[in-house]
Amino acid sequence: MYITREVADRLLGASQKGVREVRVSLDLNRSEVVLRLAGGVALLPGGGTISLAWLIDAVREGLAYRMEEGRLEALERRSHRYYKIMPTGEAPTLVIDGIQMHQTRWRFPFEESRDKAKQVVRRGDVVLDTCGGLGYTAYWAAKLGAERVISVELDEEVLELRAQNPWIAPDKDTGRVAVVQADVARFIQELAPRSVNAVIHDPPRLSMAGELYGSAFYRELERILIPGGRLFHYVGNPGGKYRGRNIPGGVARRLIEAGFRVEPRDRLLGFVAWKIRS
Repeated sequence: MYITREVADRLLGASQKGVREVRVSLDLNRSEVVLRLAGGVALLPGGGTISLAWLIDAVREGLAYRMEEGRLEALERRSHRYYKIMPTGEAPTLVIDGIQMHQTRWRFPFEESRDKAKQVVRRGDVVLDTCGGLGYTAYWAAKLGAERVISVELDEEVLELRAQNPWIAPDKDTGRVAVVQADVARFIQELAPRSVNAVIHDPPRLSMAGELYGSAFYRELERILIPGGRLFHYVGNPGGKYRGRNIPGGVARRLIEAGFRVEPRDRLLGFVAWKIRS
């Protein structure tokens, strides 16, 4: 069961108004349940209760919590960086050092990841998901019929949070997703030439992972793709020009130099590219 400050506020507000039942989500917006309220407590599914006053004090804004056997675990990790799962109006997003890894203002993470995967994934494909994050693009690649999805993620902390994400429930499709903890810039050097049909490349911003925007990395992507293989590259919206550099323009130029035909996907803030060499 998952709790957010929005859920806590709705429960307490309803209780203070004398409402006896309230509909809320206990799985970060995947579904809703009706909870009964009585005497300042909520009656939980499967038995047990929770004090609403305690819940309000325990739950912080902008952070998701997992609740098990009456105990709350904040879905956050602290190491060389600060990682957390942040609730949205749909699926949660990953935040690293205060930087959101998905759009949340105009689009939601699950929908956005589906649309990115649709750009390049075809039934029967072998797909490389370069920066796996919370697992959304890999999930959608499998749902779109990929035969095998290799989802690479460097940070152990992200993988721990991914395992807590209720939006990535195991099923017959996601069983074709192989999660690999590795530096993708090194990992792809071990892949055989022409062994991948499609790549979904959704890296952190340039300031956090500059090597994943470089010519050497793009040449490796070109090497592992089959002739005509497809790449979706998320670039984001770094204000057009960032510190005197046209980031999207530089990405497009380096992809072309590496052997790709490139088309912008403005709505998705990225490019679709096709390997043109045989």
